[in-house]
Order: sequence, then structure tokens, then C-alpha cells
Amino acid sequence: MMHSMADTSFTIWVEEEVADDDVWFRAQVLAGLIAADSGDVVSAEEVEAEALAWRKRTLAAMNRKERANR
Repeated sequence: MMHSMADTSFTIWVEEEVADDDVWFRAQVLAGLIAADSGDVVSAEEVEAEALAWRKRTLAAMNRKERANR
């Protein structure tokens, strides 16, 4: 089976993107581990409070948009 230059270039591009993503992911994990080791963490309660506030803001915005479209 013969591959065209475009196929080869695309394959190389995909491999480079995957490698870049892998490097980014590993860096994020390492940053998280370092932060956790130094005590720079957010409690589950804080996360849930922020998520609840975000859900309320999002719902309010959706309701405003819905009323505006009536």
C-alpha cells in the first residue's frame, strides 16, 4: 500500500499533536502534585460552593435568554 506525501505529513502532524498533548498533560499532573505536596489545595466544600454558584449563574442567564426570546 502506497501512502501519499499528504498522508505522511498528516500522520506526522497527528503524532506531534499527541506528543504535545502528552507533554502538556504530564506537566499539569506534575504541577498538581507539587501544589498538593505544598498544601495548595481546595477543599471539596469550596469546590462544591463554587460549582453551585456557577450553576445558579448559568441557570439565571439561560432563563433571561429564554424570556428575551419569547
